[in-house]
Amino acid sequence: MQSGQREIKVLHVDDEPDFLLVTQHNLEKKYANFSVDTTTSAEEGITLLKSGNYDVVVSDYQMPGMDGLELLQTLRASGDKIPFIMFTGRGREEVAIEALNKGANHYLHKGGDIASLYQTLAHVIIELVERKWAEEKVVEIKKEHQLILDALPLNVFHINRKSEFVHVNKALAERYGLKPEEFKGKTSGDLFPDVGEAYLKSDKVVFESGAREIGTIRKIVTPQGEKWVRLDKVPLKDVDGTVTGLIGFELDITAQKKAEEGLRESEDKYRNLVERANDGICIIQDALVEYANSRLVEWSGYTEEEIICAPFTIFVAPEEIPKVVDYYKRRVAGEAVPSLYETVLQEKSGGKMDAELNAGIIMYHGKPANLVFVRDISERKRTAEALRESERKHQILLDSVPVGIFYIDADSRFVHVNKALAERYGMNPEDFKGKTSRDLFPEVAEDYIKSDKEVLESGEPQIGTIRRINTPQGVRWVRLDKVPLKDDDGHVTDIIGFELDVTERKRIEDALQESELEHQTVLDTVPVGIFHIDADSRFVHVNKALAELFGMKPEDFKGKTSRELFPDVGEEYIESDKEIFESGVPQSGVVKKLTTSEGVRWVRLDKVPLKDADGNITDVVGFELDITERMKTQDELRDAHKQLQDIIEFLPDATFVIDRDMKVIAWNRAIEEMTGIHKEDIIGKGDYEYALPFYGERRPILTDLVFSSNEEIESRYAHVGKKGSTLFAEVYSPFMYRGKGAYLWGIATPLFDRKGDVVGAIESIRDITDRKQTETERAGLLKELEAKNREMEHFAYTVSHDLRSPLITIQGFTTMLQEDFEQNKRESVESDLKYIENAVTRMGELLSGTLELSRIGRFVNPPEDVPFEEIVSDALEQTAGEIRAKDIEVSVAEHFPTVHVDRMRIVEVLVNLIANSIKYRGDPPHPKIELGYRVDGKDTVFFVKDNGIGIDESQQEKVFELFYQVDNSEAGTGAGLAIVKRIIEVHEGRIWIESETGKGTTVCFTLPVSP
Repeated sequence: MQSGQREIKVLHVDDEPDFLLVTQHNLEKKYANFSVDTTTSAEEGITLLKSGNYDVVVSDYQMPGMDGLELLQTLRASGDKIPFIMFTGRGREEVAIEALNKGANHYLHKGGDIASLYQTLAHVIIELVERKWAEEKVVEIKKEHQLILDALPLNVFHINRKSEFVHVNKALAERYGLKPEEFKGKTSGDLFPDVGEAYLKSDKVVFESGAREIGTIRKIVTPQGEKWVRLDKVPLKDVDGTVTGLIGFELDITAQKKAEEGLRESEDKYRNLVERANDGICIIQDALVEYANSRLVEWSGYTEEEIICAPFTIFVAPEEIPKVVDYYKRRVAGEAVPSLYETVLQEKSGGKMDAELNAGIIMYHGKPANLVFVRDISERKRTAEALRESERKHQILLDSVPVGIFYIDADSRFVHVNKALAERYGMNPEDFKGKTSRDLFPEVAEDYIKSDKEVLESGEPQIGTIRRINTPQGVRWVRLDKVPLKDDDGHVTDIIGFELDVTERKRIEDALQESELEHQTVLDTVPVGIFHIDADSRFVHVNKALAELFGMKPEDFKGKTSRELFPDVGEEYIESDKEIFESGVPQSGVVKKLTTSEGVRWVRLDKVPLKDADGNITDVVGFELDITERMKTQDELRDAHKQLQDIIEFLPDATFVIDRDMKVIAWNRAIEEMTGIHKEDIIGKGDYEYALPFYGERRPILTDLVFSSNEEIESRYAHVGKKGSTLFAEVYSPFMYRGKGAYLWGIATPLFDRKGDVVGAIESIRDITDRKQTETERAGLLKELEAKNREMEHFAYTVSHDLRSPLITIQGFTTMLQEDFEQNKRESVESDLKYIENAVTRMGELLSGTLELSRIGRFVNPPEDVPFEEIVSDALEQTAGEIRAKDIEVSVAEHFPTVHVDRMRIVEVLVNLIANSIKYRGDPPHPKIELGYRVDGKDTVFFVKDNGIGIDESQQEKVFELFYQVDNSEAGTGAGLAIVKRIIEVHEGRIWIESETGKGTTVCFTLPVSP
């Protein structure tokens, strides 16, 4: 071994001793740092692994007892992750795939040139072992980063691909009143059952997309009470880009959240008034719709979710987009453009409408925005919630976390700062190294250094210091935490500090004050019909929108009553006002038909009483909402319903529709023909009436699964598939066609209203009986063909594996023979020749067994009726000499049945089975063999029974495999029972073993019995 080169310990498991010797010779001789131990069984290999410190396992696949796959499974089940190479002559692709799926690190085929083969094996071993050593080094490095994680003021956690916690830092554990080790190996579902599912779903999105999840806001319950946190998750990837886990950061934003809630309450007070407006209102910021009232949403035909954050051009007719966009850009840039102009808007359905836009600049969430009023249209564009300003993204650890981090030594000199801190002050991290606060920030340095000194002397952290700092970005507010770092003796050597920007909190507090003014502006300019009347039904105030609706000015209303302004309907209005003043109950949803300056309009009128501090009603406020277009839409919906009924009626598939109460509301012509039931006999009926023609009973069927899943219903179908909200299934209906029965295919889907709520279901049914019969016949033929192919494939692979083993031995010892001959090692040459001779002899035996098995596919003689006792007599005559020599007691049953077989072949079966009973008799005092038969149901079972050593249950199927031997030390090739099995199968019989270790063996088989 070269100096400094680390030893690689290899354990090689193979049932061929010669092959083990070849492998050991080639690896140890050519690679000085290789140390190879060998064993001929997987069981002994497990024992060696427990006692030895091995770096890698190299194992054959097919071996007596435990095979290579079982060895691999045993190691992985015990948690042993040692590198594992499957090194075998069994070259099937599925074997390689199965080995790799069960945890093998590599799969290598034994064939080919010996030198190249072992060069490849050595290369694979070195690669796997060095990777293992590298992984162990990674574990050490992770421990070194642990102190940094626990010192962070952020809550940090690391989870694997199974969403199990690998590590959490001390801050996170303390927040939940736990210790870090209590998280390890558990999921959020285990620790926080109330919210675990949401956390796990979020993890899954990061794993599948490979993208960061930034700025998720969550409410959590901790021992310190309810907290609001901002949660960031960052995927971790390996060198191939595969996501292996994620790092998460939790930042406490409780104080910020409380300020936001105050802002939201203020917004809500004014939002109610805006939502009651008669015209559409929207706020546009950064070319996106930030807010739209319900009137605008109703007009547009879009859902609120489609409108939020959409470009404002979604509502503009294509030919008008250039003009509207140009006005918007110029207005934002501060240029003079018309605030009131006409344009053409377009609904989702494609319908167009003339509209008047009234746009102006306001401050919204601290930024300029366009406030737009849409006049005289029935549908509105966008409804949106305010777009919150996104927070800066968190980064992974040190330079990745969104917190300024710095290390200073005992002299208050900066050892390191992260990128976030340096950029805050307009510098690079290297600009800080070796300098003090005096060098960098002289105006505040003394205060900073004094704080450092207190931490160094006391050994106690300073948490939550709030400072005002000057940065290139302006004045910022930060929270400063300093934590002492100590050596093994407990002496403070350094300080780690964290600067968290809390400027946003102050911004929100300022925004709360701005919000009051902002919403007051909206209220004063809202183009909704709003009026205020006193106890005498005289108008105190009306807004511009209401006045213009009637072709008047707001001042024309002041001090007058409805009787004076609208004599035709004035009395009715005043009577309505009187009812509110007397009852104190609001009037909502009153629909009226009005004649306005713009023609006849339908409006919804709402009136709300206003009370003084003593609860007395003093005034009434009213709102008028134009619903003219809604009334038109209802008429259109009735027409659309009639059209849908006509479509269903003429569908080619049998189709019916039920409502939410499970009552039939449509039954087309095709289903009338299929069931013989006319629509007038079933429309309006419920209680599963629609199931009777298919199943003869009232019961839920496929269409009922649309409303809710039900395992009992699904179990009655061969398979229930789902694509989106659509269900499809197949089922056999025995009551169809007057009891003739039929296979049916059905597809069911929900019906939704405009709000997206399920209001019914539709199911179409098709008769697929002819197709099913064709599929059944085809499946039977394919199954028969697959069985033949598997048999042929198994035979070919077995022969290939067992013939390759002696060939590899010959190749290996030929190479060694050449080397020993060149080095004049006479004794080694003779030994090499002996190994080659033995391998050639075994190969000849294997070829003979293979040839014999290949001939079994045909009869030697035509089958004939033969009394089975004559076959027994012939077999005992052929084995009489060995039976006498071994002093074995033989018993034979009486009255055997007559069988229809190839006599010579079945004699061969009995001779082989009797010979095996003699060979594996063990050492009982009175060895016995019994030949008999029994009747099991419709089968006549013949058997050969002995009191020998028996066969373990795990070997009872393998012994029928070609060349398989329970004990490799025994003479023979292991082809005998494979030949026996093939002869029985040619006679369309079965063969199996009934045995327990140490309790003898009974070989059972069936044959065709003559009538």
